Amino acid sequence: SAVYAVLFVGRTLAPNFLQDIRGFSPALIGSLYSIAAIGTLLTNMLIARASSPRQGFILLMITAWLGYAGLLFFSNPTMLGVAFLFIGSVGSSWIVINAVIVRFVDQRTQGVAIGIIETLRYLATALAAWGAGLTYGLTPEHKLPIVFGLAGIPLMLGISLLVVFSARKRLTST
Repeated sequence: SAVYAVLFVGRTLAPNFLQDIRGFSPALIGSLYSIAAIGTLLTNMLIARASSPRQGFILLMITAWLGYAGLLFFSNPTMLGVAFLFIGSVGSSWIVINAVIVRFVDQRTQGVAIGIIETLRYLATALAAWGAGLTYGLTPEHKLPIVFGLAGIPLMLGISLLVVFSARKRLTST
């Protein structure tokens, strides 16, 4: 759920950031989120072609990071369109996280595991929204939630690769 919180903290108040700081109209912001939806579909197709959930997870984290970097550093609507195409990968996160986690549990308990994961996802979403709301106004640039997402994505990727995927390797080798 920490991965999910990190992925969503930057996205939660992105419309506010685009309107307050970039001066974008709600219509343009809506168009950017339509592009993000297309990015989700494209990411889903790429992840489906990935050779493993690990590879799909790495792809997801890199594209999300690129999207948030674009959101933070670009003000041109066209470049932000590209950034939102990458931000769309966040919508694919749930598929990848489920695919990774269900590999750790016995087939008989996968339903319970998915129920627990779903509960944790909603908790993470609530925490991300709360954290974004708390930090959004702390600077005049209103960029802290995006910065936290940018900093947290590589951290969560590293922790996940070291802990989760190495645990999987140990489990399959015994």
